[in-house]
Amino acid sequence: MKKVLIGLLIALAAASFFLDQPVLRFAESIQHEHAVYFMSWFSHIGTLIVVLLFMTSFFMFEEKKTKWIKVVWLSFLAAFIITAILKPLFGRLRPAEYAIGAGFMFYSFPSAHTAIAFSLIPVLDREFPKLKWFWLAFAVFIGASRIYLGAHYLSDVVFGAVLGYLIGKFFVRLEEKKKLEWMSWRKIHH
Repeated sequence: MKKVLIGLLIALAAASFFLDQPVLRFAESIQHEHAVYFMSWFSHIGTLIVVLLFMTSFFMFEEKKTKWIKVVWLSFLAAFIITAILKPLFGRLRPAEYAIGAGFMFYSFPSAHTAIAFSLIPVLDREFPKLKWFWLAFAVFIGASRIYLGAHYLSDVVFGAVLGYLIGKFFVRLEEKKKLEWMSWRKIHH
């Protein structure tokens, strides 16, 4: 079953390249001043840091699930670092209307925002399964905002989501196998 799901996911990701231009044109055609403002909030890196990283960490601390805070932070940082490395390697320029920054931020593939958002889903799904649809919707909305604002193509977002999810899953598995125990808060303080 896993092989079928992985094959389907790869096929969907590959198909997303053929939809890049039509989806981008559609997003441009439905832009509205108020929606752009709203989507910009979701698309801002500060939203990712405050909502996904700090609020999630605080929520886990309050729920006494502190061992999973390191998984959240590691997933977040790994998704950022890996996408920062991949962007210049692929060298795909952002859509023409959207020029931003320098260095790796100049490139669009894969979407770092989306990878970061999806990297936290495996741990949140594991520890707060009743909220999984909220977290998934939030991550999808972040990816959609990147397309809507013209910062990314559909394939950037799809591959960012897959990459981020796999990164998060990797760190969840490491924690479940007790391979991250060396990072325990108690061991650091003693």
